Amino acid sequence: MFRQAVPADFPEVRRITREAYVRAGHFAADHPYMSVLEDGEHRAEHAQVWVAEAPGKVVAAVMLTFFGEPYSEVARDGELEFRMLAVDPDHQGSGVGRAEVREVVEHARRLPGIEAISIASATFMTRAHSLYRSLGSAALQSGTGTCRARTCCCGCSRWACRRQRAEPSESAGAGRAKARRRSESVQT
Repeated sequence: MFRQAVPADFPEVRRITREAYVRAGHFAADHPYMSVLEDGEHRAEHAQVWVAEAPGKVVAAVMLTFFGEPYSEVARDGELEFRMLAVDPDHQGSGVGRAEVREVVEHARRLPGIEAISIASATFMTRAHSLYRSLGSAALQSGTGTCRARTCCCGCSRWACRRQRAEPSESAGAGRAKARRRSESVQT
């Protein structure tokens, strides 16, 4: 099950994120960025934190944000950005991360005004990049220490897919606000 996190989930989100990033060797436990990664409550105030559950247990978390919001790094208008994907190390390699990314894509497809998904990922997170490529993301691009990948919501891997542009376009701000309101109310 993929759903928006509730306050009771934050201790597990914190643990999973910490263990996933530290065990993968991305950051030392005392690295200053770990406090950002571990603060699910703050992320939930300024973006959305979603979790994947195995029977009765949170096993993965991801943050969703939109262009112009505080946690957005690479999204353009009309994109849902996801970042800080973390899978409990005890569940890594079992398909949980792949399933969570697919759920993000499905969620984005239901959001009005969202035409693509952007992925913010550090350049050294090569295992994650392999996952994103295997799911059809466009080439990861890096101009700084952050990679940017993008994919069409229909899964075709093209930036300007005509199927997603069939609806009349809305103004940038209205489309983004409508998508955020809808995202807050849609759960799978």
